[in-house]
Amino acid sequence: MALVVEDIVKNFGEGLSETKVLKGIKFEVEQGEFVILNGASGSGKTTLLTILGGLLSQTSGTVLYNDTPLFDKQHRPSDLRLEDIGFIFQSSHLVPYLRVIEQLTLVGQEAGMTKTTKFKKSNTTFEKYWFRRSLECISASVIWR
Repeated sequence: MALVVEDIVKNFGEGLSETKVLKGIKFEVEQGEFVILNGASGSGKTTLLTILGGLLSQTSGTVLYNDTPLFDKQHRPSDLRLEDIGFIFQSSHLVPYLRVIEQLTLVGQEAGMTKTTKFKKSNTTFEKYWFRRSLECISASVIWR
């Protein structure tokens, strides 16, 4: 199984102000399977995807990606977040004064890569997904991709 989600619970706040956002979410996704997450506004879709993207830890439960836990027992994200998982935000999170190639190197910086490795991997990624368009500018439509 590529992705296994077991009894995910996510609470925000503590005590009287605690809000239970996700309650016992459980599902499996096979490699290559296409999944749609549908629900009303405020139902926890973004919270669940943020957990699956490794950006937010769950209160309890387990997320396994290819049999590897996404978070360790101290709720710290594993290296999977930097190696195998991508995340597209609902709104643009680009740094306005950075060139496109510099935006891409930010992920490598988070992963502790050397400057040379960051730029090499960023160039490879850019060429693969944007077909060697200018590294100096990016259109509004590409920002949302």
